[in-house]
Amino acid sequence: MKVIILRALCLVLMALALTLGTEALPLSPGLQLQRREIYPLEDLRHPFWRTPIPQGRMSSVPERHRLYSSYTLHNGAPVYDADRVDVERLQQTLRDMGRFYFYRSRIEKTKTGPVETASDAWGVMKTGSTQRPVQIGILDPEKTLLLERIKSAYIDEARFNRLVRGLKHGKPLENIPRPFKLKRWARVSSSAPIFTLPSKEIDYLEGLREALETHGMAIVHEAWSNRRILLRAVKSYGVEAFVPVAKS
Repeated sequence: MKVIILRALCLVLMALALTLGTEALPLSPGLQLQRREIYPLEDLRHPFWRTPIPQGRMSSVPERHRLYSSYTLHNGAPVYDADRVDVERLQQTLRDMGRFYFYRSRIEKTKTGPVETASDAWGVMKTGSTQRPVQIGILDPEKTLLLERIKSAYIDEARFNRLVRGLKHGKPLENIPRPFKLKRWARVSSSAPIFTLPSKEIDYLEGLREALETHGMAIVHEAWSNRRILLRAVKSYGVEAFVPVAKS
């Protein structure tokens, strides 16, 4: 009798375990073992290439400054890291500019240490009829130039920060002081307006570009390191950066 009771108890426990185990599975048996396929952005099977660009408003001029000024530019269009950008940003860029570039990043070993760079790059534009994005291959020497530009931007990000990288490699300044005279670093250090950068992740500060366009100089103060980065406008509407040696 005891053996029968023990067997019956075991059967009950096994049935209960099966019931609890299957409650966490999807209701549809066909989906239980289905594995979701994830494609990289450059793969034309990625949903981005099959989806028409949703209708929406274009960004205003101030919004464009905030959205795109920190990115490396190529032929006037932003260049994105495929692993660090979402589909919504890509679609908005096509609404605003009609094109962009993206790349696949990798780590390259150098004498000074590992440096992030790009292994390949592609162009993207939207078609007029279907409003779908179209991938465009980039040939040499243009591709080599773009990959070198991306590498240079990463080096400046490691040397300074993401904000300064955008100023040096992103959208050029719209104006410079007239008559133009390149500011000496000593003048920048003593007289330029100071902008505090609270975090490494911030890539845009309100008023910083305007200060460079108006005064030709500015200082970025890193709140976490207490480091000061001197900035000055150059005649080509670009920006130069310099970190003075801290006094001991």
